[in-house]
Amino acid sequence: MPGRANEKSDARITIRLSTSELRQLKAQAEQEGRTLSEVARSLLQVGQHAKVRPLPCNLEAEAEVLGALLEFPEAGIPFLDPEDLWDENNRLIFRGMRELYETGVGISVVTVHNWLQQHAPKKMLASYLDGLAAAARSAALIVPHAKIVKALAERRRIIQACEELAAHGYEDRESVDDYRALVMGRLFEACQTGRVGQVIRSADLAQVLEADTGAEGLKVGLTVIDDLLHGLQPGHLIVTAGRPGIGKTTFGLQMANHTAFKEGLPTFFMSAEMSRVEIGWRLLAQLTGRSVYDLRTERAEPWDLERLRQAPFHLSDASAPSILEVASHLRGLVAAHGVKIAFVDYLQKLTAPRAETRALEVGTVIRGLKNLAKDLSIPVVVLCQLNREVEHRNVKRPQLADLRESGEIEQEADAVIFLWTPEERLTKVELPVNASLAKNRHGETGEVEMAFHRTKLWFEDRS
Repeated sequence: MPGRANEKSDARITIRLSTSELRQLKAQAEQEGRTLSEVARSLLQVGQHAKVRPLPCNLEAEAEVLGALLEFPEAGIPFLDPEDLWDENNRLIFRGMRELYETGVGISVVTVHNWLQQHAPKKMLASYLDGLAAAARSAALIVPHAKIVKALAERRRIIQACEELAAHGYEDRESVDDYRALVMGRLFEACQTGRVGQVIRSADLAQVLEADTGAEGLKVGLTVIDDLLHGLQPGHLIVTAGRPGIGKTTFGLQMANHTAFKEGLPTFFMSAEMSRVEIGWRLLAQLTGRSVYDLRTERAEPWDLERLRQAPFHLSDASAPSILEVASHLRGLVAAHGVKIAFVDYLQKLTAPRAETRALEVGTVIRGLKNLAKDLSIPVVVLCQLNREVEHRNVKRPQLADLRESGEIEQEADAVIFLWTPEERLTKVELPVNASLAKNRHGETGEVEMAFHRTKLWFEDRS
């Protein structure tokens, strides 16, 4: 690997000290005529203070990325931010590379050196650049090493956020509820991640599309999704919306029932409205074709309960969960149990910390759900309330503008399905319901006529 540049790099470190220890460190710095950071570095080097620890980084991975870009510029710039690189000189070099690439100048040792002379004339990095290029091994190593750099940058941000929050907690300046909100908001910001990718050539893009051709999405047993949407695709956010009483929870639970019990796919259902007991009885009613009343009064059969025990179905019934809690649950379940699809019931019950208005809060939540779908490469189905405007129309067909409390719902969703009925009374045992695919980012829209059986808690196609 190339040697480090002669200039001093930004060797930032993290220190955990009590108030008395901090006073001692300040006193030592004054006595020795040095700064606090200089004293801390010396303690770190000689191992005299166990609480002084460097933030995680991998300078070799940074050098591999930079060197490969110098030798193989046609590979494209990975989606790193300059701040993701730990070493000060590496950050500067990458910033120059990205600017040269974006302006069409091209990346080479000569062009990067010229850029450095213009933007940082005091930096003497010519030999360092030569060393980076000489140590480069393969363009194929750019993305793997960029992922290492990105992951460590995210780890540093989370560590720093946690340390700031811990220090703030000792100050006791606000109520525990306000502090909890601050913690959740700060961690949510620190944990927002993006995939590491790179700019690719059209030939590579064609190869990606060739591999993806004919890929079918997950089937859920409902025509509006299986036929019109061709199933649920990984990374997609599907919003299913309707007025209260139209059967949104039943619709979502029926899809989850199909994926978990019929397809055998690990499934996650987040119920922010109903308890686990309510969801359990509804799920059992769908599995048996019996009403919840019959099941509770006449008892469920042992073999039906055994089916419930064996299915890869995961449920959370946290009240008013934050988007951070949902993300934590879902990421953990994907990692531990390989969850393939997630359902959230319902959007307006979720919260986001430190949102100034309800519209901003809903916008933050829906963006968080979309990011989860993309990051985890699974479909996420979120149930959603409609505003009351639709009730005042002669024709009760919802419009995208009826999505309640935030225009970002329509913007972030890959597909929007409205459940609505032309009937005035929603209490019929068998209610005619139209499932209208009002938005489909990747294809045509359409509508399917269905019947909602209230006693069986089941939707079936009429067509």
